Amino acid sequence: MRPKVICLRDLDSEKIVREHQLSLYVLLPTTKRPEVHLLKQALKEMYEHYDEKQFAYRVTWFECLMRRTKTMSDEEKQIIQEELRMQYQYDTLITENPTIIELVNKSLAEGKAEGKAEGLQEAILELVSDRFPAQIVTQVQRAIAPAQNADQLKKFLRLLVRASDEQEVQALLTQCFPPEGKAEGIQEAILDIVSARFSSQIVAQVQRSIAPVQDIEQLRNFLRQLARMSDEQEVQALLIRCFPLR
Repeated sequence: MRPKVICLRDLDSEKIVREHQLSLYVLLPTTKRPEVHLLKQALKEMYEHYDEKQFAYRVTWFECLMRRTKTMSDEEKQIIQEELRMQYQYDTLITENPTIIELVNKSLAEGKAEGKAEGLQEAILELVSDRFPAQIVTQVQRAIAPAQNADQLKKFLRLLVRASDEQEVQALLTQCFPPEGKAEGIQEAILDIVSARFSSQIVAQVQRSIAPVQDIEQLRNFLRQLARMSDEQEVQALLIRCFPLR
């Protein structure tokens, strides 16, 4: 046998979509020119061609490869992630994916069988390592290392399955493993997420709204909802709901 080596970065994404090579659509984010409009068209064609289970399987790998590829900018990745979330209910697809469900159930069973937090911690790190970059893995490892409450770890594991980007994982960490009950830690986590996703004007508005707040549950509630915000108008509306003017 004389196998032919094919470098994904050398494949022409425009040619693949033009010729409707659906079998290669999962690999599109790693190709030479994975432009946003081509990826959106590919997602639409997969959605129309495959049944729900087949589409969920393929789009899960599509999103996983997109997060890891270096052929797309962070801005382009965010656009496609929003397309997945808003147009195709990606969060629901993930939570209903049989493979993911099996992995979570297996991890929970192993943790229960061992009767120790270490088993759940290992399951969490395995799941995070498979879906997110090393920086996030390190943050998760630091947060869960001192945790010995099995219920707390189980809750984080279940919620982690639904997290579709790094900001949501960071929000979950603060929600499930708050820094010694101090509001300042949650406020910092909120500002980190807002700074990474929105304009400086929105960052300033959020900072003014949360600065005087010392109610940890109120801040956690805002953080949980903030992780799923996709535009600045949503953030402004959320500020009004969570921190109404007195």
